[in-house]
Amino acid sequence: MKRLTGKIKVFTLILSIIILFISCNKEDTNVIEQGFTVSKSEITIGLNKTQQVFASVYPYEGEEEVKWSSSNPDIASIEAGETHHGISTGKITGLSVGEATITVESVVNAAKKGFIKVQVVNDNFISSDLAIYPVPDGTPQSSTPVFSVTANQYPVGVFTEDTPWTGKANFAYFNLRDGYNVEVKITPTFSYSKVTVLPESLGITPTKNGSQLAFTVNRPNTNITLVFDDNYFGNTLHLFTNPIDNNAPTESDTYMIYFGPGYHDLQQAAGEEFLVGYRKSVYLAPGAVVNGRIRFESATNVSIRGSGVLMNSKPKSGGDLTLAFAWCRNVTIEGIILSAQKEWNWNVGVHESRDVNIRNLKVVSPQYASTDGINMSSCRDVTVQDCFIRVADDCLPVNGSVPNVGVSNILVENCILWNDAAGAMTIGAVTKAPYFKDITYRNIDVLFSYDDFWAHNELTDRGLINITCLDGTFVENITYENIRVNNSYNQLIALSFKDDFYYGSIYGDQTRPGGMNNIVFRNITVNTTNNDPITNVIWLEGYTAKPDKPAKPIENVRFENVVVNGYPVTANYGKLKVQGPVSGLVFQ
Repeated sequence: MKRLTGKIKVFTLILSIIILFISCNKEDTNVIEQGFTVSKSEITIGLNKTQQVFASVYPYEGEEEVKWSSSNPDIASIEAGETHHGISTGKITGLSVGEATITVESVVNAAKKGFIKVQVVNDNFISSDLAIYPVPDGTPQSSTPVFSVTANQYPVGVFTEDTPWTGKANFAYFNLRDGYNVEVKITPTFSYSKVTVLPESLGITPTKNGSQLAFTVNRPNTNITLVFDDNYFGNTLHLFTNPIDNNAPTESDTYMIYFGPGYHDLQQAAGEEFLVGYRKSVYLAPGAVVNGRIRFESATNVSIRGSGVLMNSKPKSGGDLTLAFAWCRNVTIEGIILSAQKEWNWNVGVHESRDVNIRNLKVVSPQYASTDGINMSSCRDVTVQDCFIRVADDCLPVNGSVPNVGVSNILVENCILWNDAAGAMTIGAVTKAPYFKDITYRNIDVLFSYDDFWAHNELTDRGLINITCLDGTFVENITYENIRVNNSYNQLIALSFKDDFYYGSIYGDQTRPGGMNNIVFRNITVNTTNNDPITNVIWLEGYTAKPDKPAKPIENVRFENVVVNGYPVTANYGKLKVQGPVSGLVFQ
């Protein structure tokens, strides 16, 4: 049995190494007449970090002893591993800042050699132009990141999130001075042929050297997404750049709660929820990861700012909110990243609040499902700008849960959205509010939209742009303009009044009057050509009167320069579906 176990271990090792070499592109290796082919010819590693490497002897002439060495073992050490069938492993450890060369060679034939150049750098790099931080020790990760990222040769911490699909959503960030050039290098652990950098308006075309990608950025507040081989269900990387805050606090004071670089387990420190006091604010410094729930309640002139990460990895029965504002006024959310790491967790919930400003917020929480990005419930006077949101539910839901509180004056602009379920821009489905009016979505890039993991192609209450009313209410003066859709497996537009939602999981009250009026779709371009039945459908469903339930018409809907795959949407659009009392459709 011991012999068999040993053979299995050897076979597993050889198989894993062969797969690694096959996954490398030809440019990654230096094929020579005799010597060693190494898995990576150059690596950058952080202090006290390790990295495994492989070397394959050529030609293979039977088992021979292999030795590894370092030109400067005080900077980078190498620990030899096992050698089988000409394939040898080693583990490099960064010990001090500097450069060293790792050599692998045959003991019996000195002509057979291979080399790896190693640069050891500080995990933290902070200057007036560039600030980089690692993922702090203790931070929960849903899996091992499948990308390594450097900025001007310094390693950038990479976080990872599960998705409904086979791939992982990875994200990383660094801070820079406006105008300062930063060379970004990205190395996936998997093989690929093509990469797409989104949104296309960024104009970034990376160079490719083997499996490594390189490009330059020089502006903060740039949100970059990389998709490989056009596989939106596979591994993706989201890279965020933030401005350097020259006026950042360095400690807490009477009005500020400060979280510095490092991992902070808020649930251990504060129990189930961290309730921020009246007129207090929170600062998440770059390099900080705060794990827990933060709530502001009945507060005025409050904020949460910085460029650190707020996560909420510990489950709570019945659903959860990572960042909540209830009955607040004059609220600012700016710069931070949210990563919930679990399902049934809304990321940001703003309830019955007003004068809310949300800027440069990044949300990466694509676990399926119910991971709403920014949920605005019974609010007015809200502005959302320059945000990136990837979730497995609605990115930007606006709803009304309070019967006597109207919803009005909401502006969402200059945002990048990716929904792995539900919708990108949603009003409803809870519409107990007496009205929803004066809501605008402007200059939006939708990178990807999918209706539902379990019920694909089945739901008319799903849509990339979606207004679903379960309760009688009046929806008017809603504008969607300058919207660019990159890829979608979802209805393009869905407007409807319904008695129930998602197979009866939620019921409403249509005994109240209601209707939709003056809904404008202007300058919308869609470039998605999959053949799924639901893709790019425009569904308009007014409510037909029933006993004790009045009709709710959809009226005066304008389509101005809406173009799907190069064709303008007209009254003859093949995927336009109209049901119930709908009138006043205008196509221009």
